Amino acid sequence: MADLKGRTVAVGRGTSSHNLLVTALEKAGHSVFDVKPAYLLPSDAGPAFANGSVDAWVIWDPYLALAQAQNDTEAE
Repeated sequence: MADLKGRTVAVGRGTSSHNLLVTALEKAGHSVFDVKPAYLLPSDAGPAFANGSVDAWVIWDPYLALAQAQNDTEAE
């Protein structure tokens, strides 16, 4: 979590992933103010993460599985 300090993190506002981000940051001794949240829908966050517009992406399945499958396909 320390690696995220000052970085832009894509997350859906008010989602379980948002709660996960806040909780994980707090457990690591940080706060949500230590990152730059980019409140994006999964359909926008995926491309933003893929093209480097955001540094990290907190997401849930099935969007995680779809992103992993797409990356596997692109790697071939």
